[in-house]
Amino acid sequence: MATHESLADTAPRVAVVTAAATRTRWWMLVLFSLMYLICYLDRGIISVAQPEMRQAFGLTLGQMGLVLAAFTWAYAIGQIPVGWLGDRFGPKPSRGMQLWFAPSERGRIQGVTHFFSRFAVAITPLTAGGLLVAYGWRVMFYVFGAIGFAWVAAFWWFYRERPEDHPQVNRAELAQIRGVDARGDINAASTAKQQTPWRQILLSPNMWWIALGYACFFFGTNFYLTWYPTYLREHRGLSVAALGIWGSIPLLAGMLGDVVGGSLSDLILKRTRNAKLARRGVAVPGFILAGVFVIPAAMVAGTTMSILMLSASFFFLEWVIGPAWAVPMDVGGRFSGTVTGVMNMAGALAASFTAIVYGSLFGAGYWVAPFLVSAAVMGLGALIWAFLIDPDRSVV
Repeated sequence: MATHESLADTAPRVAVVTAAATRTRWWMLVLFSLMYLICYLDRGIISVAQPEMRQAFGLTLGQMGLVLAAFTWAYAIGQIPVGWLGDRFGPKPSRGMQLWFAPSERGRIQGVTHFFSRFAVAITPLTAGGLLVAYGWRVMFYVFGAIGFAWVAAFWWFYRERPEDHPQVNRAELAQIRGVDARGDINAASTAKQQTPWRQILLSPNMWWIALGYACFFFGTNFYLTWYPTYLREHRGLSVAALGIWGSIPLLAGMLGDVVGGSLSDLILKRTRNAKLARRGVAVPGFILAGVFVIPAAMVAGTTMSILMLSASFFFLEWVIGPAWAVPMDVGGRFSGTVTGVMNMAGALAASFTAIVYGSLFGAGYWVAPFLVSAAVMGLGALIWAFLIDPDRSVV
């Protein structure tokens, strides 16, 4: 396979400008997006099956919250080690996205991949609900668990960690990804194995503000991934069949928010070359508007209006995901996988609190209070993004 040196040195420099660029990186985006889709299908089915699982095992709402939290605890524990292993040995999708896409494309790329994660959650009530009614909740886990094997085979066959190593990437596309210097040479990607600067990363205030900002985001969004179907079925009185339709609406709104937020962030970055404005200018209003809409969603009497308010809240909350995942690549450099792991660990820990807080309060009959807590957390997220997270300050 071609190496970076062969692409950079053997092809005429004019080819950077005149040759039609291949589009292999967009097929990589399809591969990454399907990964998100499958992972969130697997993750979302437990929320659909909650009432049946509680009945089968004799669990209260509070105890079910601990079950949901247990998943996120295990998820959190794996984040930093997996991120480090990806940086050290590869491949890792977060590192792959950094190597395969230009900085001006990263917000949009993160928006698209997370669009598919929300699409998975949106279709879970339809697909899993049908399996639940026809075959029971256990069959759902068998079916959804088997889907990932096809993706693994496709990844193994098609993926290369660097575009320089992929036989279907030409020089023109590589120039679009890496950029060129004043002489017309393609900029090199740093792929040399290096010791992870743990001390520098973990002592960086910017790293911890990034992590805390993402924790605020995940605290708000995890409701839709865990307790939302139960909220509609047990508080709003929807049937499993109605859940398949109404339960998907906020997730569809979130999908749109993923793409709008990521694309808007990249557009601002392209036009202004100001990373702070591009990332903060999308994340801050996203947090604020999400908090504004979530409060009336919990307080209105009508189910339809509640779902519409939740949809608006989730649309704006999902604006945050593109900038949130672009920043670790902006500030992490060669170690973006590790930086992403630290950030995502914080998000998973916050998600575990969502599972417990919502479950405990719902179990005690408090169906409004959890949303007030969530609105306060979103306000905190807006402040952190507005004044503390710096996309221009490296953490390594």
